[in-house]
This record gives sequence, C-alpha cells and structure tokens, in this order.
Amino acid sequence: MAKSRLDSFITSLEKQMKGAVKITRAEDYDAHWADKLPFGLMSLDVATKGGAARGTVTQLHGEPGSGKDLLINLQMAAVQQKYGKDTNILWLSFGYPPDTGYMRMCGVQIAYSDQALMQQGIIPSEATEEQRGVQMGNILFVDLADKASAKEAPAESLFNAAIMGVQSGAFQLIVINELGSGETKDNVIKELYETVKVGSWAMLVTNFSKRFYTAIRMPLTNEETGEQERNQTNVLLANPVRANIATGYAAKYAPTTTDTSGWALRHLKALDIHLRGSKKIKDGKVAVGKEIHWKIAKAKHGISEGAEGTIHFYYDKGVDADADLASTAIAYDVITRRGNKYDVPGPEQEWEVSGGKEGVVTFLSENDEVRKHVRAQVLIASFGTGTD
Repeated sequence: MAKSRLDSFITSLEKQMKGAVKITRAEDYDAHWADKLPFGLMSLDVATKGGAARGTVTQLHGEPGSGKDLLINLQMAAVQQKYGKDTNILWLSFGYPPDTGYMRMCGVQIAYSDQALMQQGIIPSEATEEQRGVQMGNILFVDLADKASAKEAPAESLFNAAIMGVQSGAFQLIVINELGSGETKDNVIKELYETVKVGSWAMLVTNFSKRFYTAIRMPLTNEETGEQERNQTNVLLANPVRANIATGYAAKYAPTTTDTSGWALRHLKALDIHLRGSKKIKDGKVAVGKEIHWKIAKAKHGISEGAEGTIHFYYDKGVDADADLASTAIAYDVITRRGNKYDVPGPEQEWEVSGGKEGVVTFLSENDEVRKHVRAQVLIASFGTGTD
C-alpha cells in the first residue's frame, strides 16, 4: 500500500530532525497537568483544582506585606506533606535571605541538629524527637558566593542556578523570591544616573523564560528503569509591586505597577495569583491579624480565571488552615450541619461534632486521618476527582 502524505511527512520529519523532535497523536498525549502541587490552603486548592500544574510556572504578584512569602511558605509546607522525606525544594532570592522563623510559623519543617537547637535555647538537652521536629526532605538555599563572576553578574548567576535546578529534575519546587529586586551585570557596571535596569532586567527575565520552556520540555531518563519521563519541576516566582516615584501631594495617589519582569513573564506563567492586604483582624480594639485577599488573574490547564478568596493571617500563629478547610468543606456540603452539631465524614465512619464551627476546626486539627479524608472529599465535590 502506498504511503499517505501524512505518513510521508512523519517519516521525513523524523529522518531530517534526527530524533530532535517527536510526534504524538492528541489522544495519546500524556496530559500530565492533572498532577498538581498543592498550596496547602483548601480554598485556593479548590479554586486551582488541586494546586499548580506540575511542570509550570506560578507567579505571586503583590505589594509589600500582601502575603507573597506566606503563600510561598504554605506551598513549601504542603509539598513536604505530600512527598515527606522525598521532598526536594530549591529556594533562591534576589532580595533578602530566607526567614526560617516565619517558615516554621507557616508549617515548613526545618530540622536542626540537637546541638544547634540546644545552643539557641530552643530545646533542652533531653528533648524528644517530636520536640526536635522531623526532617521532611531537603530545602536547599542558593546564594551568591564571593567570586568575581557573582559580583559582576549576580542575577545571571542565580538564574543559571534556577535553570540547572529545572534541568536536573531533582526538585518538586523551585522558589525564586523578590524577582524584581535583582541586579544584572549591566546594573552593576553602570553609574547611578544611567537608567539601564528596566531594559536589561526585562531582557534577562525574557531569556530565563525561553530557557525554562526548553528545559521543562526535555524528557528525563529514569535512572532505575531507563525509561524517559516528563520533567515536572514547578517554579514559583514572587514578583513585587513597586510604587511609581512621586513627591508631594501626588505621592499619595502614585499608581503601583509591576516591575518590567511582569511583562516579560506574561507568556511563561501558567498561573498568576494577585495578592493584596485587606482589613485588620481585631480582638476588641487590638489588631491580632490581617486579611489577605487573593485573586487568580491568569490560569491555564483547566483552571478558571477570576476566582478569589480571603486568607486570615494571625500575627502570633500564622494561618489557620484547618479553619479554611472547615469553611470550604461546609460550603461544599462535605461537612453538614444538623441543628447545633455538624456531621464530619471520616475514612471509616461519620463523626458527630458539637461546639459549632469552632468545634469542627478543633476536631480536624486533632484527627489527621479525618482531616485528610475531608480534604480529598472537598476536592472530589468541587471538581470531580481528588488529587492527593
């Protein structure tokens, strides 16, 4: 039988490209976007249908104090919960160094040696394993070294490290914090009055985007089976909003805009979450926390744009994820009210919980298996399938 034009095209392409590209029919394509990396906040995980799609870039965009670091830390903690001791996270920043204390408040587990903890007075010499905390995989911090190349091109060095992390396929999550605060090679060598940052930084971020697209599409070889598999590294970018410079009366009304990196990232980001601070949470007249408003400004892979919600952050204890889970489960009728009591489903039985919504929150916080079951049921109720 003579070859069809389609068969001839496939044969010719594979021959001329020498294996550099591959052809897959749509029905045979591995739609790996269904595998999600959760944020650890039930309301946001429901809105994103389980979290950020694996192998993509998420941008967190907002002004200082709007909750970017909070969401970063919540997702890091969620990754640890999902992958346990197999967790590998790469963290780098163009601004300040990691705040490990704040990370712990948000649920990130960072193990120190007994000696280090005792020297800091955090635990006594007879501390138990529970008091010390359990090592949950690896979190690697990447910073600049005292080298001429790093001093001359600091942002380039960190971007190269991020791309190498993607290429390795070793990490579930790579965090790039304070994206707009970096200094490029051109910034370093120019004089103060020469405004070069806008153009050079946009070009650098655009170049990173191109390199990421190539790196994430290159298949990885499984060392145990020898088979090729998809690179599913997620990159989480925190991009600050800066106020335009203005003086006098106009300063009050100076508009806030993203850095030029936001425009350079417009095609790269598969999920764009905008954050802004809202009203304070008060206990009487005393402010004990604040509300953080999130909104999905851009989304792909089955996630709808426009979803929004509010995070309740308390200064002394961080985010009450169990309260967020309870509210979302009640909204989706996974947890149902009967008079002054609630019916809470568990993996083996249904529990009758008294004490109102606060009683439900306490019950979930004290019963790990029930909490996991409720979370899975909410995901199923919200879009058909659980992802945990």
